[in-house]
Amino acid sequence: MHLILSSPSRPSSTRPLLGNGPGNSPLGIYGSRSIAALESKTSEQKIHETLLQIFRPHACQFGFFLSWGRLTQPAHKSSALFNALYMWGAHLSSDRQRELDFKQMPLQTVDAELTPETFIHTIQTQVLLAYYSFRTGHFLEARAHTATAVALTLGAGLHVIRSLNHPDAPIVKIQEENDQETWLQASADLVEEGERINGFWTVYMLQKNLTVALEPRSRVCGVFETAGMPIAYSTENVFAERSSSVAAMNVKAAILFHTAVYMHGQYRPGEVQPWWTAFGVVERLTNSLRAEPLDIAQPQGQSSTRTILFTNSLLNAATIELHSIFESDTMSRQSCFAAARDMFRFGGANPQELGHLNPMMGTLWMTACNVFIDELRGVRAALAQGLCPLQAVSQQEREKEILADLNAGLKVLSFFAQESLLMGHQLAKVKKSIETT
Repeated sequence: MHLILSSPSRPSSTRPLLGNGPGNSPLGIYGSRSIAALESKTSEQKIHETLLQIFRPHACQFGFFLSWGRLTQPAHKSSALFNALYMWGAHLSSDRQRELDFKQMPLQTVDAELTPETFIHTIQTQVLLAYYSFRTGHFLEARAHTATAVALTLGAGLHVIRSLNHPDAPIVKIQEENDQETWLQASADLVEEGERINGFWTVYMLQKNLTVALEPRSRVCGVFETAGMPIAYSTENVFAERSSSVAAMNVKAAILFHTAVYMHGQYRPGEVQPWWTAFGVVERLTNSLRAEPLDIAQPQGQSSTRTILFTNSLLNAATIELHSIFESDTMSRQSCFAAARDMFRFGGANPQELGHLNPMMGTLWMTACNVFIDELRGVRAALAQGLCPLQAVSQQEREKEILADLNAGLKVLSFFAQESLLMGHQLAKVKKSIETT
């Protein structure tokens, strides 16, 4: 077969296969490839948009603190950050292959993208990777990403109020050509200022929650507090003003839970007055914050409802950690039991209808379940000793009540264990403890 091309000086009598558009070859070969590439790119953009929309309603549960509207502007593109967002969207939609593909991309590029201009995006990327690793049971990776986020946050001075106007604002680099020191630029506007403030508190909460979830009580310590600052002072200072938002109360609840776990780990019989003073401060602040208006039953956006549920659970867990130190004391045991029971009332909401929750919820629910398990052991031990009939009936009724409360915890843990490896692991630990009662 012979193919005769027309002279360049005259139009061909044979039309290209895909038309005479600019840049097409006579046979339309390159045009076909261009269109295929364009269709592929369009399809990819649609996939990316879909993944972002899947993640967005749940974003704040997994540490997203940037302005969503500003993030989607072309000038704010960060490949590492967006790939982390796509990874989360794929994860929540159970698209395992895309999830793994997108996970590798931010890991490969996040450090290369770190500049004084984009540091906040790097912090956000590390936070998203930390929460993802925590939720999926990769604890060493979660620790590494959290440590990086903490280092960047402190290195950028976000822990100091108006840090960029501070005389000791951090130097971020030295220019090689002229030996000039470079500082971080001040926030361009209120939106950017808000992102930096929210970024600090998000990293602060991440570090504290991850520590109490993964470390033994005796190894729980602070990172952001000034060295040598007494527990009572550092905690009470944050609570100087009443909360003005759901987010602020959530941060305060996280601080109280972390402090309660720390105090539990540091307690030794015969503690001196400073410890007891700190105990009184933390207990009073916990009860005071719980008394503030935070009604989950009132109409809320789904995101706020989940944050309120998280806050209430943190406060109940703080009470349990404080009072479980004194397990032989009747009043303390009653405080633990009441807090555990309140946690599984969920403020009147149904957590199974709220969508994805902060991974830390599994740790809090496990804390409450352990209270019921301890109470169950006590009741069964009493029954085994041989009680009079009236006492036996009372204890049997008590056992039924405890089992009902425990089953409420097992039910919600079982539901979320279907989508979270972390909660599945925590559910297994609770069931193992039940077997030994």
